[in-house]
Amino acid sequence: MFDSETTRLMPLQEVIKITGIQRATIYKKINEGSFPKAVKLSPTCVRWRSDEIQQWIEELPRH
Repeated sequence: MFDSETTRLMPLQEVIKITGIQRATIYKKINEGSFPKAVKLSPTCVRWRSDEIQQWIEELPRH
């Protein structure tokens, strides 16, 4: 369900800051199918859904 109060579109730099992984690793994981895909807003603008990034973080294995 979409919750406009908590779901927003994040730029790559924010995704990097939140996840702690770099651009190349993010795109590698997207290609492997192990990271949320970006939403393409225009030919030069992509964003990630904050709820999908948060879910990805929560599903990481705990060691």
